[in-house]
Amino acid sequence: MLATHFRWREKEDTDAEKEESRKKALDKLVDWIEEQRTSLHVKDKGMMIVLGDFNIQAIGDPLYNTITKNGLETHQIF
Repeated sequence: MLATHFRWREKEDTDAEKEESRKKALDKLVDWIEEQRTSLHVKDKGMMIVLGDFNIQAIGDPLYNTITKNGLETHQIF
């Protein structure tokens, strides 16, 4: 299980800058999860649960597309 929280950044940043910052951080997280899932050195590859506030608004949102790019699935609430 992995719990995460992404900061909004500074108040002075535009919404686009905030979203791009979160997208970059989320992209790194998703790539790390994929590395763990495919690593020969990780023994338990059965299931990883990732919890957090990702500020994803809807299916098809750029942040949603980022988190699901390697096959991660979201809760059915979306």
